[in-house]
Amino acid sequence: MALSTYLSLQRMLYGDINKEAIFNALLDDYDRRVGNNPLVALYHNTAQAIATGTWATLAFNSETEDTEGMHDTVTNNSRATIRTAGRYAGQAIVPFENNSGGTYRVARAIYNGGSTNIISIAQVPPVGSSKYTALALPILPRLYAVNDYVEVQAGHDVGSSINLLYETGDGYITRFALWRVG
Repeated sequence: MALSTYLSLQRMLYGDINKEAIFNALLDDYDRRVGNNPLVALYHNTAQAIATGTWATLAFNSETEDTEGMHDTVTNNSRATIRTAGRYAGQAIVPFENNSGGTYRVARAIYNGGSTNIISIAQVPPVGSSKYTALALPILPRLYAVNDYVEVQAGHDVGSSINLLYETGDGYITRFALWRVG
């Protein structure tokens, strides 16, 4: 998917649209372009508290799709583990609850647990006290070996913990997908 498409998706996240529809469109695009290559699509079915001023590795306790056993909903449920070597790309949606405090909301994708192994990062200012702040994080294509893994982390500077959302009615759900592109 082109960078311009990701940027358009990120812009759309701030309007009144169904975020779940965007995520499902990404999965449909995957099916159309890639076919039966490995895919894992994850979400977390409850709010997650994120402490201020630190990187929190996000948990994903539910799966929409997992074609190769790349994810376990209990053990290391933050990870999408590569089972077939190749080039993978992905997307994460990281929605923060209403809170106008602080100056930023940030998300990043890392591989193999290293704080310097950053694949991509996105940062925005808080939208305001009556609106959610959601990030669309493109996970840029990269070559992986078998048993490499990718995780998503989030952070903020509010001064106290705030939640990542699970609100099905509005489509604000913390999601993460990774698929093989080559």
